[in-house]
Amino acid sequence: MAEEKRTEAAFWMHQTAIDPAEAALELRMEITSATVLAALFGVFALCCLLGLLQLPGDHRTFWIWAEIIVSAILFGIMAWAIALVSRRKARLREMEAQLAKKSS
Repeated sequence: MAEEKRTEAAFWMHQTAIDPAEAALELRMEITSATVLAALFGVFALCCLLGLLQLPGDHRTFWIWAEIIVSAILFGIMAWAIALVSRRKARLREMEAQLAKKSS
C-alpha cells in the first residue's frame, strides 16, 4: 500500500483547485470571519452575565438560570470559533510554508 499521505494544506489546495494565493486569501477571510464571530459571541455572553444585575422581580430564579444557560451557550460558541481560528491559522501557516518552499 503505497498510499500518499498528503498534509492538510496540500489537501486544502487540491480541494479548492485554485491558485494557492487564492486559497490563502480564502483562509484569511475565514480566519477574519471566525474572529469576528468569536468577538461578537463573547460580547453577547458578557452582556448576558451583566444582565443578571437587572432581573425582573417575579420568577427571579428562572431568569437567573436562563441568563446563566444562555451565557454558557454563547461562551461555548465563542470557544468553538476560537478553535476554528486556530486550526485555520495552522493551515495557513502550513500553506505559506509550502508556497515558500516551491518558490525557492
